Amino acid sequence: MMKRFVRLFAAFGLILVFLPQPAAGEGPYRRLPWHLVDVYWTLDPSVEEQTFQEITMDVTIEGDPLASPPLFISPISVLRLGEARAYAGLQTWVKHDPEGHRGPGLIFSRFGERRLDRLRVAPGGTFESAGYEGDFISVRHGMPWGAGQYVAKLQSEPKPTAPDGERWLTFQVCLKIEASCGKAGDLAFPNPNVAMQRKFYSFVEIYDKLIDESQITPVTVTFGPPRVNGKPVNVVKALAIYPANVPFRARSFRTSDGGVKVIIGERRSPLELPEQGGYRREQVLP
Repeated sequence: MMKRFVRLFAAFGLILVFLPQPAAGEGPYRRLPWHLVDVYWTLDPSVEEQTFQEITMDVTIEGDPLASPPLFISPISVLRLGEARAYAGLQTWVKHDPEGHRGPGLIFSRFGERRLDRLRVAPGGTFESAGYEGDFISVRHGMPWGAGQYVAKLQSEPKPTAPDGERWLTFQVCLKIEASCGKAGDLAFPNPNVAMQRKFYSFVEIYDKLIDESQITPVTVTFGPPRVNGKPVNVVKALAIYPANVPFRARSFRTSDGGVKVIIGERRSPLELPEQGGYRREQVLP
């Protein structure tokens, strides 16, 4: 009986090791990364009737993102082109060159792929092919970004020149005033004539290091409104989602031009938005 008890205790201990542990702070919270907010966009159905060429979004950042714990601002996430899914954005602490240096930069990833001939690294950049988030390939490049006004663009090459008749998509971010751009690199996508699906999302995330929630730095990020194939597109709905197992430190507002402004930092009372199914939801648009 004693040996059986010891075995059960040891097994239970192993289970506890792998269960999500609460972060320091007022939790309990899940392990990092913490999506402080996901902005779910639903666009006009017409975007699903045209071959995808590009999606563009203005991104304005206020405050000092580099003073924050590692921060990921993704204006274009879980963008679906047929069965392929992609996300792209700006990180404050990314491994961005072949020597493994870290700092501010750009990242562009595609899920469901591991083949290295499906990526092209921009000069001076680096890449990853791994399976710890499900199979994915990713290109990264340094860019000295901070507070400012940017244009984020995910753009397709006009002809399918990637292996097996696939086409290359590139992600770049440009300073709106100076028109200087950084490029993450290129990834290959199948089905050159496919349209994008009308639903995608933007997010702001804290990642990499376990922190106390009080260290979350005040930063304001304004997204959008998105433009598809060079033209404005009607936003049917934008919904701000706050996971209930991370600090409730984000607030979202509609902007006058139909975008979404997200203010990060101030701790909100859970009573403002009751939890439903593990999330708090706030409709921002219309």
